[in-house]
Amino acid sequence: VYRTLGTDTPLVVTLQHSHIRNITSVAVDAVSSRVFYSDSLSNEIFVVLYAGTKYPVDIMLYRESLTGFHGNQGVQDLAYDWHLDQLFYVFQNSSDVTMIKKIELSNTNIMSYNLTSTTILTSKQPITSLWVHATYQYLYYITGTGSLVRCDTSGNGCHGIVTDRVVHSITADPREKLLYLTVNGSVVKAGLDGKVEAEHLKFGKDEQPSQRTTAVIEGSFYWVQRDVHGDIVTRARRPGNSKERKVERLYHTHMEYASTGRYEVVRKIVIMDRPCSRHTSYTQKLPLPPKPRL
Repeated sequence: VYRTLGTDTPLVVTLQHSHIRNITSVAVDAVSSRVFYSDSLSNEIFVVLYAGTKYPVDIMLYRESLTGFHGNQGVQDLAYDWHLDQLFYVFQNSSDVTMIKKIELSNTNIMSYNLTSTTILTSKQPITSLWVHATYQYLYYITGTGSLVRCDTSGNGCHGIVTDRVVHSITADPREKLLYLTVNGSVVKAGLDGKVEAEHLKFGKDEQPSQRTTAVIEGSFYWVQRDVHGDIVTRARRPGNSKERKVERLYHTHMEYASTGRYEVVRKIVIMDRPCSRHTSYTQKLPLPPKPRL
């Protein structure tokens, strides 16, 4: 679901809807208005070109292959590096092997259907969340035990930077040299090395996160909470205690999909923000959007 944030009543547009896909994650390229998403059933990664326009184009980018079947497998999470135009994803191939892979998109014709992926690291622990801080070229992931690990974007130099507490999710504003970590009952701000600097937000009794996804932009923090009807995308405009911050419910799954009679789930929050232009030349040639047809 695509939703604008700059108005009191945000516009909502469904970019992709399917009864046969299980979309597990989303990542965005705000510079070129592209949205990437993964389907865990077919193990495919897709891109929506011209996202947010009248004529978006949906293309399958890459398909992974599985060896055997052990339950919770496939593409689990995505992260996009707008600085070098590369897409990272978590792929669980068996019950005891999890990989982080990378697809180079720069100077590549995404319409050619011959993209390749490279495994940059493997882990014997499940990986629950993936994040790339493109401004400083750091790749972060959270293990199944809640430890936060940092590597470079080539998968080298991996080491645990937060191991003394359970981290549920990670996000960052590309303008800042900070990480926002969700821990038990609160959000803390930490340096890029994982050292906690201050508490950013404390959740109220009925505001506890229900999903491992968060986002932040210019101090406004977004997370998912849940009531008896379904998941709610929530925003706190100011940090601090409950008297200082303004909490808004932006998107309620039950209200949006009441006619289906199903309890919808929010898997990922991403903000299509344009922090700055790429430092490298970007020569990707996108096809023209299709002409309207009856």
